Amino acid sequence: MAAQGARPLALRHPPGKPPRCPVCPRPRPLPPVSRDAINGELLRQLPGYDPRTIKVEVRTLDTWSAKHEPGPIDFIWADIQGAEGDLVAGGRETLARTKYVYTECFDDELYEGAPTRVALLDMLPGFEVVKLYESDILLRNAALTSP
Repeated sequence: MAAQGARPLALRHPPGKPPRCPVCPRPRPLPPVSRDAINGELLRQLPGYDPRTIKVEVRTLDTWSAKHEPGPIDFIWADIQGAEGDLVAGGRETLARTKYVYTECFDDELYEGAPTRVALLDMLPGFEVVKLYESDILLRNAALTSP
């Protein structure tokens, strides 16, 4: 539920028609999902998800950041189910002033179209690995932080 006065918002690249997003997932392991489901078009019922959806506004990270002008950013936690490449493509200016990024990533493609760990690091040449977890990675912007 959005805070009073707030509007639901999805960050996505490229911005497109408003997706229909799941209301609230129930915790349980889920099978791999298609990229279409990741981008908001829930093509099939996934076990454990509430079938209700809501329409949300769609913007890229850079578009949102330009409007709200957050200035330097210390930390972004991006749990975005395989859309990390979209985050980077639509957020290069914002990420350039972000000190740390924590996100899910895998050696193999878990979600259709999702970048692998190696591909994600190639997309973020100014970032270095701080800590590698089983399915997550903490990155630091080398231009803004020291080891």
